[in-house]
Amino acid sequence: MRSSPIEKTLIELATLLESVDEARIAETPRRLASEISQAHGEDAYRAAVRKVVRLFGGMGSFQDVVLQTREGVRPEQAEFERLPDRLFQETKQEVR
Repeated sequence: MRSSPIEKTLIELATLLESVDEARIAETPRRLASEISQAHGEDAYRAAVRKVVRLFGGMGSFQDVVLQTREGVRPEQAEFERLPDRLFQETKQEVR
């Protein structure tokens, strides 16, 4: 088992989503964090990181999510935007 900045950021992201009642969306970063922590060997780790990279492309990616209520955008939106940005930078370093 390994611990990495990517895993920690995924857990932070999942925790934030759960705190605003977005448990369904939080399942993905929580599952990916588990895959990274349980990766045995460099190949398994890199495969798990490549799955994280997929969060950033196409329809339904994290860039499409806005945390809001009927009253408008939640204050947590700023943190939600910051965490995926950090996650992207962390994964970009790993896939080089």
